[in-house]
Amino acid sequence: MTVPVVYIVDDDDDVRGALAFLLRTARYSVETFSSAKAFLEREGVTSPSCLLTDIRMAEMDGLGLQKIVATRFRGLPVILMSGHGNEPLAIRAIQDGVVDFLEKPFTDDQLISCIQRAVGLGFSE
Repeated sequence: MTVPVVYIVDDDDDVRGALAFLLRTARYSVETFSSAKAFLEREGVTSPSCLLTDIRMAEMDGLGLQKIVATRFRGLPVILMSGHGNEPLAIRAIQDGVVDFLEKPFTDDQLISCIQRAVGLGFSE
């Protein structure tokens, strides 16, 4: 059985580390990136997988990253996180193809539930 991969993109080292620890404990394979640019330097992604990214980052925000991912890694499920979320932003994100929108702070169970749904969606390169 293939272990799902969660790609974490967040410019906050502490958040990235905490999320990676939690998801590895939940038996996911995890790859972390400090920026959208670093993630986009990848040649491809593994299936099953999903992308978990913060909405507010330097250089490129999570919505910008999602738009590129939608064409480069067709169908890779994207989950956006935000500590500054609001309803219009969440609606825009979902309309742009994000599979879930998590408002910080969220519980471990909420995150794992979102990851399980996203990984179950699959994708095709």
